[in-house]
Amino acid sequence: MELLHSPFEPHFRRLAEAGETRYLICSPYLSRGPVSSLAEELVSRHSRETLAIRVVTDLSAWNLLGGSTDIAALTALTELVPSAEVVYVPRLHAKVYIAGESLAVVGSANLTELGSRGNLEYGVAIRDPD
Repeated sequence: MELLHSPFEPHFRRLAEAGETRYLICSPYLSRGPVSSLAEELVSRHSRETLAIRVVTDLSAWNLLGGSTDIAALTALTELVPSAEVVYVPRLHAKVYIAGESLAVVGSANLTELGSRGNLEYGVAIRDPD
């Protein structure tokens, strides 16, 4: 286990570098820049057909209209990875990012510009020792 701190952008990049094809992105708030960066990195490493990405987020009208979640982020993701699945969980607060069975990042950072490189964030990375 490794303690993580801001900026979180390199930690999100490490998810793509894990070499997995299955990903879980659990973040209440999303913005286009970090979501597109992660998706582009994944597509550069894998065939679109082999990627399985599930995004769990809060798609409430309040979050969308208030700009906390950018619908353009989800549009960009599904354009890059058409098989990506988006799951709506109201009042979601968890921030969990999992790359297959090899790496999990759990912390306070949303997959947003501020969560990636603006806010003071902390978390842990858990790696499969094998």
